Amino acid sequence: MEQRSTISNKPSSAAALPAAHGSVRLMRKATIAGLFCASALLLAACSAPIGPTSLGLNVPANLTLPELPGTLSLPVDQSNVPGSALDAYSAVARGALVCWVGANGPLKLTHIFHAEAMPPSAGGGAEIVLHQRDPSQPSPRGVRALRIAFADNGGGTARIEFQNMKLPQDLSDAMQKDALAWAAKGQSCQAQVVRPPTAAVPAVAEKVPAKKSKKRV
Repeated sequence: MEQRSTISNKPSSAAALPAAHGSVRLMRKATIAGLFCASALLLAACSAPIGPTSLGLNVPANLTLPELPGTLSLPVDQSNVPGSALDAYSAVARGALVCWVGANGPLKLTHIFHAEAMPPSAGGGAEIVLHQRDPSQPSPRGVRALRIAFADNGGGTARIEFQNMKLPQDLSDAMQKDALAWAAKGQSCQAQVVRPPTAAVPAVAEKVPAKKSKKRV
């Protein structure tokens, strides 16, 4: 039998194999390059600072947050009374020693009265402070509970500054009314109205047993 030789323009499988491997390499390189690009984009997004607009929110560019105060200041009530600061101070001090921290005063056992006045040559200002009593300390004068400051306005009037720090509000309001009344040369003791003095229990005298008299025989 005669062997037939065939001629074809189709590449043999051996000849087509290198071309196929080359295309696979190109596809792998393109895939790896794409992965590197995607990783670089993710890293850039993560490392960038997160701002309000990075979350897709419409935030004004000039948005500012309010600043919080470093310390909270307590309110101070101011009143004007006729006369000098030293006159007002003396009247309030006398009334406080009787009504507030006296024998029936609501603050007798819990607070300590402290007062200080400057001479007229040094400005004539004065101050009354009530401290919480702290028996655990060598000096029982604890934190401030109330402050009353006196200063001359000029023109025959004085300014009284009343600052409550630790007292209950109803008691503080009553004491402020007392102080203004005393400074105006009036009478008042509202502190004992809102905090009535505790009634003392009368002491009961112990009965001494009578001695039995001996009968004479």
